[in-house]
Amino acid sequence: MRQLCLTVAGLEEARSIYGDIHSGNMFLDSSWNSKLSDLDRTVGIGEEITVLTEPFGRLRSDEEGKPAGIHCKADARREAFAIGSSFYSLLRGYGP
Repeated sequence: MRQLCLTVAGLEEARSIYGDIHSGNMFLDSSWNSKLSDLDRTVGIGEEITVLTEPFGRLRSDEEGKPAGIHCKADARREAFAIGSSFYSLLRGYGP
């Protein structure tokens, strides 16, 4: 988990958000170092994440004057929630 946090911090220093942290995208190499895969959802901080699903994003309605669907900005709060969810899943054996 320390390696995951360091990776996320490094991406944030580069003004990017990984956007898809979950156990299915974390692997261990032969030296037990963690690796992230599936970087297709990486976006810049503050950009809209269009592929995010609830509860990680907010479902927008037509009444808000914008197209309905998922709306969320990429930020450290989303990544922190995903890291916490990963901790939970690893400790419990199932997702929150």
